[in-house]
Amino acid sequence: MEVAPVEYDADLAAKHDLALYRECVDWCDEVGVERVPDLAGRVLAPDAYEREWIDRCHRTAERLENS
Repeated sequence: MEVAPVEYDADLAAKHDLALYRECVDWCDEVGVERVPDLAGRVLAPDAYEREWIDRCHRTAERLENS
């Protein structure tokens, strides 16, 4: 296994929507995706990816903005 350096970013919450990130992590937990190899066999065609993931992310971001 390779090692990747990790740095703490004190400004992370100011730069990114952590609530949306948390929802995305929850989606991964729900379907058992914890590591990159867990994505094997789950590759989608571009139109399906747009519909099933990008649109879902946009809807979730809008919902979080309005709550």
